[in-house]
Amino acid sequence: MRPTVALVVVALAALLAGCQSAPRASVGSAASATTAVDDGTELTLWTRLAADSSLGRLVTRYNATHRNRVELTSVPGDSYLQKVGAAAGSGALPDLLATDVVHASGLASKNVLLDLTRRVGSLPYGDRLAPGPVDASTVDGKLYAIPAVLDVSALFYNKVLYEKAGLDPDQPPTTLTEEVAQANKIHALGDGVSGSYFAGNCPGCAMFTGWPSIWADGEEPLGADGSSARLDSAPSRAWLRTWHGLYDDGVVPTAARQENGATWTAAFQAGTVGLQRFGALGYATLQQNDKLRIGVTGIPGSGGKQSAYVGGDVMGISTTSGKAAQAWDFLKWTMSEQAQVGVVAKSGALPVRTDLADNRHSAADPNIVELNRLVATGHTPSSPAFGQVFTDPNGPWHKLFRDAVFSGADAETLAEDNRAITTALKIGG
Repeated sequence: MRPTVALVVVALAALLAGCQSAPRASVGSAASATTAVDDGTELTLWTRLAADSSLGRLVTRYNATHRNRVELTSVPGDSYLQKVGAAAGSGALPDLLATDVVHASGLASKNVLLDLTRRVGSLPYGDRLAPGPVDASTVDGKLYAIPAVLDVSALFYNKVLYEKAGLDPDQPPTTLTEEVAQANKIHALGDGVSGSYFAGNCPGCAMFTGWPSIWADGEEPLGADGSSARLDSAPSRAWLRTWHGLYDDGVVPTAARQENGATWTAAFQAGTVGLQRFGALGYATLQQNDKLRIGVTGIPGSGGKQSAYVGGDVMGISTTSGKAAQAWDFLKWTMSEQAQVGVVAKSGALPVRTDLADNRHSAADPNIVELNRLVATGHTPSSPAFGQVFTDPNGPWHKLFRDAVFSGADAETLAEDNRAITTALKIGG
């Protein structure tokens, strides 16, 4: 998932209540076909991303080199699912939908997305797509969407501050304990420098940057079917205690408590934060200078292993589209080497294919090389009820996080909060 300032706060199930009656007549034959057709057809695509995103650039290049034409419509993130739900209920879906990966399974379960299993399986690189988003877009063994735009969380650090603090800029932390120790040493520089920072009032940001510590320690935050939570586990508590300690000791400034993601990386860009977890899309917005030289590594757990949250957006064909073969031509082309290297990697974004991670454009930046590595090994959670449970500022996940990080909640309170998350997942799913 790519955290945004405008968070989805309405239940996916409620928004898509009318989708159960979406027509299925053409689904069987369309799902079994693998032909891509470029015959001058007009296609419609809805996305929460801006026209200047890597997806927008792909649309522009496709339109310039193909007979088909894709009309991209950018929908504000906080109203995207509502618009999709209304369109599904009235049979007015676009041909193509690009959505936050965490909503893919919900859209598939509501019969909004076409089964792409055979189409993707027919590609020689079909098994080389970023595994996290593919897994999150798979329901009952069927794939309903392909990766469109990747984001991956990582631990970024300022090598300038490392050198000032007497730390080796080529030795970032490999455990939570080392992360704390290095943050403390940088914080001791004083003069307005903070050891670390996080977005304490952004539930999606906390999940995106915190859950990798749980995966690194070999635990899953959710049960296998996404209907139960395990966020009171020992690895989860270890990460939450770490952030509580950093905040309680002042190593993370008090502004973090109200940070909703709008100015998430501003202090890091200013050169006043030593270590911070955020994503590849955030990294792309930063400018290195004499106060900021950026290093990147995986997010550590307690035991010396690393992980990452692979988020971003996926894209699929709507079940009501009468232009599936033409829509597939567009999807297929976006995954081609021409598109992924010549458009995506050239712009500094991450390729959605693991076999194209080592390309000439990405190789020019060692940090992009590391981020590409993390894509291949990272995780993407999935649950039909994801939106209202994990991205709603009034939801049960946000309560657990803030109880733990800002109030130092005990194990009993965390267990109670975890049960509330499980209840919400079961109701919402």
